[in-house]
Amino acid sequence: MKYIKEKNGLAALPTVVVIAIIVLVAGLGVLGTGMVENALTFGEKESREALYAAETGAHDATLRLLRNKDCNNGGTPSCSSYALAVGDASVNVTVVGATSPKIIASTGVRQNKTRQIKVTAEIDSNNKVTITSWVEVVN
Repeated sequence: MKYIKEKNGLAALPTVVVIAIIVLVAGLGVLGTGMVENALTFGEKESREALYAAETGAHDATLRLLRNKDCNNGGTPSCSSYALAVGDASVNVTVVGATSPKIIASTGVRQNKTRQIKVTAEIDSNNKVTITSWVEVVN
């Protein structure tokens, strides 16, 4: 008696392996893209928080100027140079200018992201403070 060996299954095995490799490579590509997108989004979030912190520092310095026009020239509380903590970010604020205009520089830092706001404040003869410029400094 003669036995005939079927070889149908042998052809299917390489096909299944090739399809599995293609699916694996496609899945790894999608995973890599997702990881890159996540890292970019996280960096944007940190940068935005640094900007919000810098704006908070600029607002704080403006309020200090409103309360005491000479706060950067020995007034109390001093505003010539100080630091604040805003959430997970830190802010360094400086106010320069013996007379009008006063220049406020506020730098917010969150992780490795830094953003800076520059404010120009004019003080008239009636001690009225007017913000004439509020810009983000882009390096």
